[in-house]
Amino acid sequence: SSGINAEWPLRPGVILQTKAKTFIQKLLKMQAVTEDEDLAYQDVDFSEETSRRRSVIGGDARPQWMKSLSQSVAKWLEIVPKKPLEQLKRTVENIKDPLYRFFERECTIGRKLLKTVLTDLNDVALVCDLKKKKVPTATLR
Repeated sequence: SSGINAEWPLRPGVILQTKAKTFIQKLLKMQAVTEDEDLAYQDVDFSEETSRRRSVIGGDARPQWMKSLSQSVAKWLEIVPKKPLEQLKRTVENIKDPLYRFFERECTIGRKLLKTVLTDLNDVALVCDLKKKKVPTATLR
């Protein structure tokens, strides 16, 4: 019975250690530079020599998720129109028409939304290409 009591305090520590190791493996996978490096993080070794070997010198130092995001952003930038919607012509008669006012409002909102989308996509592209490091607002995060 004394052997069981002696081991009991160690079990929560082992569980926490396992959870921490799993968390670190997931974190390292998220930051992996290439998909091939995922296997390298199965046995986590925190020595300085190991971390020096893992560092990327002269290569593309972007994580894999950033590379795929960059490709997606490039595809979206090809699809999204660059030219804003033309403004509807206002006349005294048109302003009296509720349907015209509705469409004018919708076109104005569409122009603003398109401008925001293009700005954000271009900002994300710059961040993914490591040309823009600091984001002034938290909107891109």
